[in-house]
Amino acid sequence: MFKSPHSALLAPIIGVVVLVTASMSALSFHTGLKAVDQLSEQLLLDISNRVAQATTRCLAALSVAHNAVAPTLSQGALDQQLASLAPVTLLGAGQRVWIARNLFDEGRANVYSAPATANLFV
Repeated sequence: MFKSPHSALLAPIIGVVVLVTASMSALSFHTGLKAVDQLSEQLLLDISNRVAQATTRCLAALSVAHNAVAPTLSQGALDQQLASLAPVTLLGAGQRVWIARNLFDEGRANVYSAPATANLFV
């Protein structure tokens, strides 16, 4: 099959080199896939944590604005202070909404206040 000892030694050496190259390529590919999976999982967790933090901050700001417009009371103080908390006129309600709107800067104005009109519900 081989005509010289030189060619008889060359075929197994080439085979070993090809085998080592193929195994190294397969190992590198597998390691790369594993690294990409770990990185994408870490990025998704980071993004979900940031979204949860932003949502919590936004809801906390809305809670503060809500409490400025309509403060919460404990059950015992509800009967005594209900009259003082409920705005008697539309102007009083508008003032509370205006206060709630000005609690935050313009980028986080979470309260909509319509233009104040004195005879809206007359």
